[in-house]
Amino acid sequence: MPTFQPPQSLIDFFNLGMFRYVPKFQHKVNVETVINIGAGIKHIDGAMSLDLPEWDADTMAIPFGDDMVDIIYALHFLEHVKEPIKLLRECERVLRPGGIINVVVPYYSSQIAHVDLDHKHYFTERTFDNLFKNDYYEKNHQNWRLAVGLQLIMGLEERNICLFAQITKD
Repeated sequence: MPTFQPPQSLIDFFNLGMFRYVPKFQHKVNVETVINIGAGIKHIDGAMSLDLPEWDADTMAIPFGDDMVDIIYALHFLEHVKEPIKLLRECERVLRPGGIINVVVPYYSSQIAHVDLDHKHYFTERTFDNLFKNDYYEKNHQNWRLAVGLQLIMGLEERNICLFAQITKD
């Protein structure tokens, strides 16, 4: 009979209960530049908020040079943009190697994914891996430097389940 260490974190508890490996949540110690794209009313201390009307993800580049940003937050935002692949390429451009994108989107089968008529896209736990690792896509969708680190599907009840993803740049 296998023996286990007592859980020290939510991830440890999940691993113990599900006998699965879940990558650890990554955080950067030396952080200089943090942006919160599609911030809306969620302002994060230390992060520059980018949102309408000053910045439009559908028509404007992220106003940083290549490899200039340490962390990007996209909280309940990717489902609203017309071309999330184009925006993720833009995130990849500005993110430093080792940088992190923290994403929260409604899970495809949850009620909150479908009640907002402005939602243009739906996400599952396979969406990002399928994009970053799938050679089927046309040439401009290949050669990603982004990879999925941690993904969790969480919510307080079935109607508000979300996908929490942490994407890193190599």
